[in-house]
Amino acid sequence: MPLSFDDHELDLLMSLAMPIDPDLRDDFLRAVAAELGCLPEQQRGDGALYRVARDAQRKFLTPLSSHSAAFHSKYSR
Repeated sequence: MPLSFDDHELDLLMSLAMPIDPDLRDDFLRAVAAELGCLPEQQRGDGALYRVARDAQRKFLTPLSSHSAAFHSKYSR
């Protein structure tokens, strides 16, 4: 049975997905849904959603390199 999310839960998921590379966001959302699907329904509250999404986010984030064009600092040369 597919999971369903209310507006608040979707907002939370989408805000946690924002820093993830757009090409990886679908995989991120699938990973969150798979992990939540393993939990008993009575444990699928906001707290569980946040913890699962936060842990999945760590796997999908790619750190910026100091050599990256997106990184600008007045201290780097």
